[in-house]
Amino acid sequence: MNRKRVAVAMGGPSAEREVSLRSGGAVLRSMDLNLYEPMPLEWRADGLWNYNHRSGLGAADAAAELLKSRADVVFIALHGPGGEDGTIQGFLEILKIPYTGPRVAASAFAMDKIATRAMLRDAGLPCPRAVQFDAAAWVRDRTILLKSIADLGRPVFVKAPTQGSSFGVTRVANHNQSELEKAVADALRFGNRVLVETGIAGIEVTAPTLGNARGGELLSLLPVEIRPRAKDYFDYHEKYSPDGALELCPPESLSAEQIADVQRLGRESHLALQCDGMSRTDMIVTNDGIFILEVNTIPGLTERSLLPRAAAASGIPFSLLITKIIEFALSRDHL
Repeated sequence: MNRKRVAVAMGGPSAEREVSLRSGGAVLRSMDLNLYEPMPLEWRADGLWNYNHRSGLGAADAAAELLKSRADVVFIALHGPGGEDGTIQGFLEILKIPYTGPRVAASAFAMDKIATRAMLRDAGLPCPRAVQFDAAAWVRDRTILLKSIADLGRPVFVKAPTQGSSFGVTRVANHNQSELEKAVADALRFGNRVLVETGIAGIEVTAPTLGNARGGELLSLLPVEIRPRAKDYFDYHEKYSPDGALELCPPESLSAEQIADVQRLGRESHLALQCDGMSRTDMIVTNDGIFILEVNTIPGLTERSLLPRAAAASGIPFSLLITKIIEFALSRDHL
């Protein structure tokens, strides 16, 4: 049987480069070698590429090497801007090379927390109350915005809307204006817009969904309950450090009915954004209902990542999860 050639794209120039390299490395180590021939494709921090025994390639040369190597599919393990926002997806669409995960539009919408909220709310799905603005409005209308943010109560989460792994996210627990302004300034380091979301007390969970939005049955994996240990929220340290958050799958604090509701909302979010392959929807479960925080279209695949943990608890070992994600890519109509 001829093995499919799979280029594993990882690295990139974003703030999530190191997480991406760990995800890509895990995919390379775990791929079923009876089915696939893995080939590392590194997007370097300087914007150049290493692939097919050549290094320091520009985008045009990297494209030529991908075509020359006859890659059957690109497994995208890139996180953050450039890799998760439709950029690399559009590049591969032009080359007519299949790739894992959602297509261009879904990737772009899901990477932008403000756009994600608009699509989820349009689909009738519940999101926390929030205020959004750009840098110009923050200068021009600061008094009005401060009043709107105060109306959200405390705590609030100040977020850079196009980052992942909690980059550009600050929890503001009180009404100290200087603390809030510092959080906004930190978010603006990552772009021109800010999302300020009311902090909701409850049980944090994430619901992974597998499958293509435009065909086939969606598979809801068991949700993962997240219990931060050192912080009040799931920040970078809690996500990736060995002494980080407890991640319980299946959740210990949810009833069977709540688990089913979380899985349903994960599927509905997957469909609302028209995701393919995989997604992971983060939520807060409260006594008043469930609220959706965001949708991740290229979840982490590290040893601490939530999607592999949920898959394992659902009876899908990591190697089979990688196979499923590749096959979803190969089975859909890309162009």
